[in-house]
Amino acid sequence: MRRYRGKLLIKPSPAAVKRIRGRLAAEVVSLRGANAEAVIRRLNPVIRGWAAYYRIAVSKEVFATLDHHLWRDTYRWALRAHPNKTRHWVVDRYFGAFNPSRHDRWVFGDRDSGIYLRRFVWTKIVRHRMVMGAASPDDPALDQYWARRRRTSFSLLGGLIASLLLRQQGRCPACGTFLLHAEHGARREFALTQGVTLALDPSSLDAAEAVAEVTSDRGADVIVESSGSSAGRLTGLETAAIDGRMVLVGFADSATTIDVQRLIIQKQLNVHGSWMFPLPALQKMLDDVARRRISIESLITGKYSISDGGAAWRDFDGGSLGPHPPAPAGTPESTPPPTPGPTTDDPTPASSNPLLACPQTTPM
Repeated sequence: MRRYRGKLLIKPSPAAVKRIRGRLAAEVVSLRGANAEAVIRRLNPVIRGWAAYYRIAVSKEVFATLDHHLWRDTYRWALRAHPNKTRHWVVDRYFGAFNPSRHDRWVFGDRDSGIYLRRFVWTKIVRHRMVMGAASPDDPALDQYWARRRRTSFSLLGGLIASLLLRQQGRCPACGTFLLHAEHGARREFALTQGVTLALDPSSLDAAEAVAEVTSDRGADVIVESSGSSAGRLTGLETAAIDGRMVLVGFADSATTIDVQRLIIQKQLNVHGSWMFPLPALQKMLDDVARRRISIESLITGKYSISDGGAAWRDFDGGSLGPHPPAPAGTPESTPPPTPGPTTDDPTPASSNPLLACPQTTPM
């Protein structure tokens, strides 16, 4: 730490810079005889960790100096690996614009696997912002605060990932769910406005205990699981009451392994599924409509304005509306078969409590 014209600047110490330079050089020397992929996989965690530690300091010049030092080490490694090749051949073989988000043709990489060596300067300098007061991520009243804080921290994830998150507004393009956990608080708040007794984050350790406390250890009669996570679905099945109902909304992030005998058969549990129309499929359908591959009239069972959303749901819940297979373009349209009304096994709750889904997707 030094003062420059009255301003306190914190920089990486010369001893720390000397240590990291020595470590990088030792790692490169120890990998003589290995291929480029092994070198990159060994060095990238070191670069990423050291840069992340010093990113809150005044480190831009130090990062640039370390990148130059590392470039010389990798260049010498490449020359030693091919003593009978020319320098131009070595440069063309190991250096190029491997990073698609950077216009830099001097990035060290492996052309066979496509992986490349990170640079220190790619880590953006971000000043640390103190958390206000006694703010806790577990406080539901501060969900919006933590959401704003994490939205401004997208750059901590690094180049391409950060730009994709910003472009997608933090949401999955397929189902519209939030990719950062802080955003899920808004969904839980929305669920409570729809008459839900309890809205929980399935990743929290006390989710099952909270359900047991509210239901006096009896279990929940109806559970709508819309997180799309394997942990959430297992928690829902565990906390469902005997002869209860479990509604699975959307696609899971991975396959879920369950004990059917214990969680479904012995509980006499009614399990229903409701998939969400993914955005890529919606885009393909719109393209087919534009190219007249699908007759648009066969897809429309009713027309409502946005302000008449409640009436549309009541008609759908009552059976007067419903999807039916579209007729191919150029074929006579037949009258769609009537959609049966709700039955005792209808997975949808009462019309006043629609299925919980991501606000950006449409339950089918």
